[in-house]
Amino acid sequence: MLTATSSTEETSQRLVLVLETFGRGGATVEELEYTAELLIATAEEETMSQDRVKLVSAFAEVLEETAFLDAAQLSTIAEQLADVLLGSEDDSEEDQESHTARRRRLRNERLETQFAIGKSCLVVLEEDEAWHPARITKHIGENDDSDDESAVDDRPIVVEVEFIEFGKKQIVREDEVVLDEDVAGREDADDMTGLCEMCERPMNLTAHHVIPRVTHSKYLRKGYTKEFLNTCIMICRQCHSKIHSVEDNKTLAREYNTLDKIMQHPEIIAWVAYARKQKARVKPRKKSKWPWESERMGQWTSRMGSCEKLLLGKDAVTKDLVQLPMDLDTMNETLAEMITERSSVE
Repeated sequence: MLTATSSTEETSQRLVLVLETFGRGGATVEELEYTAELLIATAEEETMSQDRVKLVSAFAEVLEETAFLDAAQLSTIAEQLADVLLGSEDDSEEDQESHTARRRRLRNERLETQFAIGKSCLVVLEEDEAWHPARITKHIGENDDSDDESAVDDRPIVVEVEFIEFGKKQIVREDEVVLDEDVAGREDADDMTGLCEMCERPMNLTAHHVIPRVTHSKYLRKGYTKEFLNTCIMICRQCHSKIHSVEDNKTLAREYNTLDKIMQHPEIIAWVAYARKQKARVKPRKKSKWPWESERMGQWTSRMGSCEKLLLGKDAVTKDLVQLPMDLDTMNETLAEMITERSSVE
């Protein structure tokens, strides 16, 4: 429980620590602190600070509307947050656990669940600077001996991934990985026009909540419906990042909660003018009369671009390959072999 010697500020900092540990890497300080405020307010409003089961349930409900946490881990995260307010179910053991040991334990839990070996993800391939499917194959630097364990726990998680299409391996930080469960989008084709609603470029799109999800718990208590709060616009990742860089979530929810309002922000006006002049790097596939051939052609085009980079340009080998009378399946197989061979040599 909250004790007389435990100030609200200290409790908030401990809650932020747990949220940061389980966060996906993209949460701002404001998001973490605001979510901690919501959790403290929830415990106080529901007057259930002594009932662990009810408190965990209430925390899980609050976290459901929080975008930077893994939905599959909400129960575990809620338990950890309840430990901060109520203490562990085994206080004698918890008291013996140091702050550093707790951070190490929480980090290991993230490695075993959020960044588990074999987990699917999207990563930008260095050769063509485009997103490609990959899987996590190794945790980097986690077994290094260090005299300063806290420094190890504070550093970003680094993993090795293997691209499914090419077999190429690449080392990336956690903020460069989009986990499979984090990929946003809409299933109905009518909404997926392929054009970003802000910069109007044909790009891979992600859903942006015009009222940031981290603020939903507050507005739900004010009577707003989930349908209203879940209003989204479909924009590219670059525009999405720009929105969250110009204002904090509280300001976005209060003052920039429609596309029209967002487009009137001075920094967004300048950004959109710049972005519309830039070349779209990742174009969505268009529907065709023969969807299976369209998909194969998309794979061929993607691999061709990567192959050109790996082969250091359109050399004679690449030109000969293009001129050969192959069907798309054979092209894909041949390109995959060439890329794999080149990667192994390097």
